[in-house]
Amino acid sequence: YKTLYYAKGNAVKQWQYSFDTKYLSATDVLATVGSSQAVVSAMDLSSDHQELYVAYYEPAESGLNGHLSILDTETGRLLRQYDNICYQPVKMFYKKK
Repeated sequence: YKTLYYAKGNAVKQWQYSFDTKYLSATDVLATVGSSQAVVSAMDLSSDHQELYVAYYEPAESGLNGHLSILDTETGRLLRQYDNICYQPVKMFYKKK
C-alpha cells in the first residue's frame, strides 16, 4: 500500500511513498505499453499485488483497438499480452476462478 501506479500516455509510472518523497516529482517509469501513441485507459492490481493489469488502446488502429498487458509489479516485465480484445477499454474487473 506504499506504491502508487498511474499512467501518462503509454507510460506506466510508479511512485514509492516515503517521508522523503511525499510529492509525485520522484516518480519512475515502470514500463511502457504499445506504441508511442498508445493511451492507457484502465489499470488494476491482482489481489496478491504481484501483477498489474494495464488496458490501453491504439488510436491509429481501427476495429478492436484495445489491448491488455499484464506486468510484474516489481520489475515492470511483461508477463502476458492480449491484443485486439475490445474497443477502447474504459474499465476492468477480473473474476477469481
